[in-house]
Amino acid sequence: MQMGERIAILRKKKGLSQEELAIVIGVSRQSISKWESSQSVPDLDKIIQLCAYFDISIDHLVLGKELEEKKHLNIKTIVLLVSACNLCGLIFGCALWFEYMSYPSFVAGPLLIILSCVFYIWAMMNQKNQEDKIEANRIFWYLNTWILLFYPFVILNNILAFQPLIHFPFGYGLHNLYYWVLYGALCFIAYTFIHNKLKKA
Repeated sequence: MQMGERIAILRKKKGLSQEELAIVIGVSRQSISKWESSQSVPDLDKIIQLCAYFDISIDHLVLGKELEEKKHLNIKTIVLLVSACNLCGLIFGCALWFEYMSYPSFVAGPLLIILSCVFYIWAMMNQKNQEDKIEANRIFWYLNTWILLFYPFVILNNILAFQPLIHFPFGYGLHNLYYWVLYGALCFIAYTFIHNKLKKA
């Protein structure tokens, strides 16, 4: 396969016409046509531009070396995995606390949530597609807001109520209902704020 054919394949994969690619590279449509039909070859600076635009190596474009396609992170899958880890951290932390009622059992859940969120931040930093990042961010906050608010709410509530930090105020009786109402109200306010913020993004 000649270089011209590779340019044509790359252009079609992007869904561009010859004229659109010509505008991007800064040449005439006739130049693109000649490159693709192997009547001429691009200058070195145009080859570099083509490689940068199509995100390929010069070896791949010029010599036809078939390189492994870059494995881009599927950010939406990562969001779902992180959300599942956060939920596990919440359930695991609460279960440990109810079983042992100690500081190590109290911090186990938040630690797992923090680690999964750090991984999510790293994945977002390595994601190049801006549209995917915006969509992933939307899904992440919609799924995780109530989970991420839980432990800070419990700790703040304990501080205000002069309770030990590891005390969980939630229970099943009606006398504990106001904790759930407060937590629900906090989540509602947070979701409204995040929804408005993401709408503007």
